[in-house]
Amino acid sequence: MRFRTLLAASLLAVSLVPLAAFTVLQWREAQNEIARSDEMQSRWAERAALDTQTALDDAKRFVLLTAEMGAVAMDGNTTARASRTLQLSLEQIAATYGLFENLHIDDKEAKSLLFAPKESVRGSNLNVDHSQRWHSRAASAPAGSVLVSDVFQAEGATDRPIINLATAIRNARGEVIGVAAAALQLEALGRAVERKLPEGDYRLRIFDKTGRALYPNALAPVREDLADLLTRPDADKNVVHKLQSEGERHYLAQSRTADGWHIVLVRDGANRMHLATSTLQQAGAALFLLVALILAVVWAVSGTLARGVTKLIRHIESGRTEPAPEDRVSVPEEFRLVQHRWGRVLRGLREKRRELETLNSELESEVQRRTEAFRSQHATLSALFRDMREGVLLFREDGTLLLANPEAERLLPGPEATRAERFESVLRRVMPETPDVKPELAWTENGRSLEAKAFPIEGAPGEPARGVLLRDRTEAAQAEALKESLLSVVAHELKTPVQAIRLQTESLLADDGAWSPDFREELLTNLDEAAKHLQSLINDWLDVARIDGGLFRIEKRVLSLSSVLRKAARLAKSRYDFTLRTEVEEDAACLPGDPERLVQLFSNLFTNSARYARPDAAPEILVRAARVGDEVHIHVLDNGVGIRPEDRERIFDRFYQVERGNRRRSGGTGLGLVICRAVCEAHGGSITALCRNDEPGADIFVRLPLFTDES
Repeated sequence: MRFRTLLAASLLAVSLVPLAAFTVLQWREAQNEIARSDEMQSRWAERAALDTQTALDDAKRFVLLTAEMGAVAMDGNTTARASRTLQLSLEQIAATYGLFENLHIDDKEAKSLLFAPKESVRGSNLNVDHSQRWHSRAASAPAGSVLVSDVFQAEGATDRPIINLATAIRNARGEVIGVAAAALQLEALGRAVERKLPEGDYRLRIFDKTGRALYPNALAPVREDLADLLTRPDADKNVVHKLQSEGERHYLAQSRTADGWHIVLVRDGANRMHLATSTLQQAGAALFLLVALILAVVWAVSGTLARGVTKLIRHIESGRTEPAPEDRVSVPEEFRLVQHRWGRVLRGLREKRRELETLNSELESEVQRRTEAFRSQHATLSALFRDMREGVLLFREDGTLLLANPEAERLLPGPEATRAERFESVLRRVMPETPDVKPELAWTENGRSLEAKAFPIEGAPGEPARGVLLRDRTEAAQAEALKESLLSVVAHELKTPVQAIRLQTESLLADDGAWSPDFREELLTNLDEAAKHLQSLINDWLDVARIDGGLFRIEKRVLSLSSVLRKAARLAKSRYDFTLRTEVEEDAACLPGDPERLVQLFSNLFTNSARYARPDAAPEILVRAARVGDEVHIHVLDNGVGIRPEDRERIFDRFYQVERGNRRRSGGTGLGLVICRAVCEAHGGSITALCRNDEPGADIFVRLPLFTDES
């Protein structure tokens, strides 16, 4: 008996480890069950939000349909002649949707022309003045839009809290001739959504975007803790929140509709904890039965083993080679076989479970991947349509405008009220009468050169059937004009030095010995100056070509600013006579830059100052340079005719020359300041023309960096 007791105790102790593991696993399973329940509650909240938005969108479509029917019936007729057919249509729409408290059409004087139902507890609903009602504002709303009011206590056809939906009724010319409006039954809406929820599990609560209660008790005060929950940063995330009130615990999951309404699903804490309690109760019962079974098995096995040991002892004491039939022991082999078979069954079940979990995970991943791909594709197409550099207009088969991107709005600006008419007129102008003719159109509007091309779209009914592509050809036209100007300037500017070279050359060739040495030297000097002028023109044009081709390069090294100014002055004085003074501060004396390009920069500035000198004063130029932060600020000041305010921004444009004084006394292409700007920008700086207040002359401000990656 002692052996049996010790064996049973040992086997029971060994079994405590799997029993503890089993208990932990069951507790984790209970927590997972709660998590799955919370996720299901969040999904049902999303489903309720989708159902609510669908019902609201259906209501909007019925209101728009009412407006379309009202437009057909009212256009060109007096309100007194509103047909019974339209009244019956309103009643049919109200009966079809089922969530309308009422549906009515008002004339342009804001009096109810048609009303479904015609009668209420307060009498007839016809000819009621709605000029002070909220929905009368729909007359000024954009075409095709439906205004949704806040919840309010109705006083008239009904005495229940409602939400109004209203849209303007427009005739074929886009004029407002009335208003179509409907009152939405909030209780009916809430019950319709609630019927789709699992029965008995959740309670539905609906709030508008301001947090006011819509269902089940519209306009009822909202608890402060619930109001705080609606405005939390994670309010529209799939998070289940806990609320404690008067000893009761509730769990809430919320979502939002496209119109900003809050959809809240409430579940009692008891229902939520019932899942875990039920799971733990089942686990406890199973654990109790398992312990009892283990004890019974241990007791039985220990008894069997004790009897087997007793048989072995009797067999040894007997001294027989073969045990007697009553002493044969077979229990260990049978136990091993049972254990083996049981383990095989368990391994098979676990493998099947893993396969199912893997398959489920793969299916969820695939669904998520395809959903994300669809969302990404939709977002990409929307972004492409919105950010296209060309204007795009999409029309239905009947020619009515469906969509227009921001670029089309920019190219064809105008009042919002005439937006559709403005774009539809473009379609009528560009679409040919003969389908075989390629639809194209070019015109000028608001100072822009525009081009339009129409193209068909294959799609389902109600979807885009025609499209128009709008392009702004203004820059292309300006480029063509610039090209013609370029050719004109080249022909004109090159003609003068070439003719001078020809004349001087012909004079030299005609020398029969009669020319004096001084005259021959003067001819050669003139010929050299003409050649230098021609070379200068060619160099300017080459620099402009490099700028246009993105090949304008500089090679920086540390150089002396004073040396650059002296070289630039010598080069400019070869063409013009002027006086130069410099005031260069010590900390601005050296800077990194390309010496040849900087000499070209200041030589062009000096030449330009001398060219525009005043007739009554000798040209004087003052250069001031100082360090400001990590930059050198250089002012080139002269006593010339100055620069008009309207010319300060344009003097750096190509071919622009100021029409003043002794302009072009020695010629000029209008490219000098263009090259100056390119040199400054290549160094990482800038050049501008400043106002000198009441002082005579011009002030050209050059800004160059002291430190760069290259330096």
